[in-house]
Amino acid sequence: MFFGGVTQQIGFATHLSANVWRTIQTGKTQLGDGNATQFQLLADYNWSKRTDTYLEVDYSQYRGGLVGAQLQGVNGISSAFGTTQLGVSAGLRHLF
Repeated sequence: MFFGGVTQQIGFATHLSANVWRTIQTGKTQLGDGNATQFQLLADYNWSKRTDTYLEVDYSQYRGGLVGAQLQGVNGISSAFGTTQLGVSAGLRHLF
């Protein structure tokens, strides 16, 4: 697995981040060789020292034996069996 990312502060209250992960599966595995590439963008805005909002977008590509190896659901079955996956999350966070 290889990964990397950058974070940049813009002004006093805003942070932007970009990350990438690369997974390569080779050798003797039941599912065969495969690879996955994942990209993530994150924006974070601080309203105060304890409260912020965030928006995160990630995109994943799965190939070969890693198709269907996405995040496992509650019952242990993969939530998706496709070769690509897109996720978006947004929220308000307050620290106590």
